[in-house]
Amino acid sequence: MSYPLPTAVLEFIPSGKSRVANYGLLFSRFFNGYTADYSDVPATEKGKFLKERMVEVGGKCGDANAIKEAVKRQVALTSALQGTSACFDCDWHFVTGTGNEHPVENGFTWHHSLGTPYIPGSTVKGLVRAWMEAVVGQSQQDCQRWFGSPVKKDGKPEDNQAGELIFFDAIPTEVPELAVDIMTPHMGKWYEKGGDSANTLDANVMPGDWHAPVPVPFLVTRKASFLFSLAARPGCNPDLAAAVEALEGALAWLGVGSKTAVGYGHMTRNDAALKAVENQVAAEQEKAAEDAANALLTEQALKVKEIRQLFEADKAVGSKGVDASRALPKLNTLSDVGFADWSADDKASLLELAEEVLKFYRDKDWMKPSKSEKKKGKPSLWQRLNQ
Repeated sequence: MSYPLPTAVLEFIPSGKSRVANYGLLFSRFFNGYTADYSDVPATEKGKFLKERMVEVGGKCGDANAIKEAVKRQVALTSALQGTSACFDCDWHFVTGTGNEHPVENGFTWHHSLGTPYIPGSTVKGLVRAWMEAVVGQSQQDCQRWFGSPVKKDGKPEDNQAGELIFFDAIPTEVPELAVDIMTPHMGKWYEKGGDSANTLDANVMPGDWHAPVPVPFLVTRKASFLFSLAARPGCNPDLAAAVEALEGALAWLGVGSKTAVGYGHMTRNDAALKAVENQVAAEQEKAAEDAANALLTEQALKVKEIRQLFEADKAVGSKGVDASRALPKLNTLSDVGFADWSADDKASLLELAEEVLKFYRDKDWMKPSKSEKKKGKPSLWQRLNQ
């Protein structure tokens, strides 16, 4: 695959790179199947562009690290807003945006920065609303409270009501795969011109068995998982659990995107995938908080903290454990270096910790020299730390 870049830039691309990062940009702006005078697009070029330019080498699209970071940011933001998230796996193929204009006649919806398929928040909102109205039978009052006014009008305040629910864009949780599917309309002219009464008796337009099918290729997503997120508008308290339940039902039975009547866009909830993301976000937030706390400590206080962590690990295996005594060598090292540059507070913290460590290993003899120290004629570790 060639990059949609000037020749002068191509030489700076690392060798072995054969894919572009943003497939949405490639699809939307760099179609190259026109005739020489740009007046037409041969039918063969449509399928060629989709197959060779978009689905080359397995059809992977998007940068894995960028997707991972976007997912973590959305989960963290949703959590900060006291919202909720859920992951869903596609049961089969998924496609959205086929009505968008494109030279291949079937468009596609791309995330503007990730360059991957995604589902706009407005689409998610419409899907859940359709489920609540048509299947659940939610009252008009409750429906307007959740989703806002169906038609915005000037004048009455109730016609300009915002819904209590905020729907985020659904983004992929991993690098999606692309594929090319084929639809074969038999009566394209009828769909185009059948509404005109002047064409009613035209054999080329009217529906009939004599028309040959016309294969039309279009791009789809397969093997994809998406993160859906909901939150309450500030000052509101909608039932988020019920909203997620509605989303689950809508994705399972109605489907999202185009061609849902033939099985596209149906999804199944995957709680394990969401849990993995939430654990990762929690771990990173915990580390960030710890790093911020460490930045406020002195160099000596950090050494005490390190020994404290080693001691906690020692206690987990016991004083006779195979991995024990990791804290003692650190204390010995500090005693050899000395404490001339230590503040009174940091040294007091160290002595308090040292007493805990020595009592844990040496019990009643914690202040006396060990056999090794006696052999070398050295005072006990406790004595050296107190000097």
